Amino acid sequence: MFDAIYIANYFINLGILNDAPLSPMKLQKVLYFANGMNLALTGKPLIREDVEAWQYGPVVESVYHKFKEWGSRPITKPQPSGNIEPDKMTLDLLSAVWNITKNIDPIKLSNWTHLKDSPWDQAFKTAGCKTNCNAPISNELMKRYFSETFLPKPNAAQ
Repeated sequence: MFDAIYIANYFINLGILNDAPLSPMKLQKVLYFANGMNLALTGKPLIREDVEAWQYGPVVESVYHKFKEWGSRPITKPQPSGNIEPDKMTLDLLSAVWNITKNIDPIKLSNWTHLKDSPWDQAFKTAGCKTNCNAPISNELMKRYFSETFLPKPNAAQ
């Protein structure tokens, strides 16, 4: 597992290098997607911090506070973090998530995270939230949702 800020910086640097910088909102969606896919593929979270169900979608609070000064502007400078080198499988996952999300509008990503019965939707409703309540989204819920939604289904005919 990694500190969320390290993974955030990884995506921010990819955005800068590819002339596709991320806004704080898009960064949160990409982190959520990366963590969910890692849970689906390995059974383990990618990041140490909880992903929380905030009013406007899933949020990693530590990353929110580090980058909130950017508002809706593209982030052009990462924050200090450790230099832990991910293994090849993690790098492959991060590259795949980047390739899937880099050209998707942040509003479309946000709409996807808000789908009925998504992990955000379930956590937000279960906590009885009407506005921000920072309800944790369980790793088990994300693992199940991302596995069912994004991983190939076993062929029942085999």
